[in-house]
Amino acid sequence: MNNLEFSLTAKYQPDNALTLVKLARVAYQREEEIAQQFASWGFSQFAFVTTPTPEEAYDTQAFIVANSDLIFVIFRGSESRTDWKNNLDFVLIQGYGGRVDEVQGRVHRGFSRALDSVWEQVKQIIAQFQDQGQ
Repeated sequence: MNNLEFSLTAKYQPDNALTLVKLARVAYQREEEIAQQFASWGFSQFAFVTTPTPEEAYDTQAFIVANSDLIFVIFRGSESRTDWKNNLDFVLIQGYGGRVDEVQGRVHRGFSRALDSVWEQVKQIIAQFQDQGQ
């Protein structure tokens, strides 16, 4: 995993798919290893985000990285009992953006609530990293 290729496009690109697999794989390493890997890929900005209070009902972690061209937000998948408990809250609810339709989509409530537990942190870091029109 020495290089990272990504093209800005809405169309499927095999290189983009491979990059996203690499990002997902790295997300399960220790924070220091993740930061080191992203630095080797040319990402100068790195932040780790987690649910603010471990006692909360959510155990959400994300990594946000940026360079002069891109910002990636990478979430870890289900690892803990808390994660799996939230996965069982699978009632579909309205996705973000205001209304439910075929374009908007739905998400399961456990995912939505887990995302809500870190969303303000994620938005703040993206705003901080978005300094060159990424």
